[in-house]
Amino acid sequence: MSRSPRVIRSTLAVLAVAGTLLVATPAQGQAAGPPVRAGEAQPADWTEEAFPAGNARLYDAARVDADTTWAVGSRAYGEGRQRYSGPVIFSRDDDSRSWTDVPVPDGYSGTSAVAADPAGNIWVAGSNSPDDKGIPTARRDATGWDVLPEAPVPEGTLSAGFAHLAPVADDDVWAAGYRQPEGILTFDAMIEHWDGTAWRLVELPAIDSDYSTLSDVVALSADDIWAAGDMGTGDGYTRPLLLHYDGHSWTQVAAPALDGIHGGLVALAATGPNDVWAVGEEDLADPRDEHTLAAHFDGKNWTKVATGVDPGRLDSRPGQLVGVTATSAGATVIGYDYVDDGTAWKYVPIAARRAQDGWQQLDLPADEGPEGTFPVDVVSTRDSITVVGLATQGEDESGEPVPPLPFAVTRLP
Repeated sequence: MSRSPRVIRSTLAVLAVAGTLLVATPAQGQAAGPPVRAGEAQPADWTEEAFPAGNARLYDAARVDADTTWAVGSRAYGEGRQRYSGPVIFSRDDDSRSWTDVPVPDGYSGTSAVAADPAGNIWVAGSNSPDDKGIPTARRDATGWDVLPEAPVPEGTLSAGFAHLAPVADDDVWAAGYRQPEGILTFDAMIEHWDGTAWRLVELPAIDSDYSTLSDVVALSADDIWAAGDMGTGDGYTRPLLLHYDGHSWTQVAAPALDGIHGGLVALAATGPNDVWAVGEEDLADPRDEHTLAAHFDGKNWTKVATGVDPGRLDSRPGQLVGVTATSAGATVIGYDYVDDGTAWKYVPIAARRAQDGWQQLDLPADEGPEGTFPVDVVSTRDSITVVGLATQGEDESGEPVPPLPFAVTRLP
């Protein structure tokens, strides 16, 4: 089935803690890495973290320095037809383990992506509104915020947005996302580059589809950058889309282990040129058999990886992996399943951690709200894993959706 563009980097959102592979990589198309320990959920040792009062729909999170994590999204104001949304930014210090509001720069209209460059500058970006000519972006350094020139969009664009940012340096920042052309219900993948003065649209390779989006971009160096998303197929489905930049141009990457499947990629993470992770979803002919998708690049080939997080229950609808985070210690993936608890269908968060002796399932706390908990992103250090997302609130008495509440949990090794 066709999928809408993933403007939140999740809702993929990342998430993996990928470590150096200690086993030989199997042939393309086979499961890679250590064995899966299906069903071995780890003890529930997550700590829930408090947010300031008020609703918020989180889209992205990032480690911005050695002690601080940021999360960005939107907050709803008003009721019914008078409801509108505005940007919201939260910060969490490792010592306090609680989130605080970060003042949004004056004149800035949206936040769907956040990242930090090596110099410590923090970058945010969003999507354009009918009143915007381009996509809003801003940068915060030691002296405060600087609202940057809007990123341009092609002529004839109805809407456009960035799902993720990948800063290489203060004058070398990449942004990946989508645009919706006027007069047609489809989307086109889009990448832009900041050169220290302005954003510019980047030429992409010809994609053999009338539908494509990019959900994530990760930069290993100025000449080693990956972007991932999905593209349409002739039978009305989507399939994974991988692009790579070598310092000169972007090319579409052939990945035989992924090219033959239906589905898409939502999130990327990497520790080096021989250790790149991608996660998303795979759509199969029988909906009950649809499952999450994880893949690993060893410097030569992409291979599918079995993580053991798929429930395989008849009371479960297909979910997806929405994030991955990578460190030298291993890999962690997060996502969601959609489960019938006997009274209603609810989002149930799922997660797994890759260790030397196999994948271990992690028991992510599930909110008891009307529709459950929807994880959005994951960030990690050598000492912790933090998952952010939203706790659904259902509908009010008039049937209007109630804005979700922000949600975050942290696990120490």
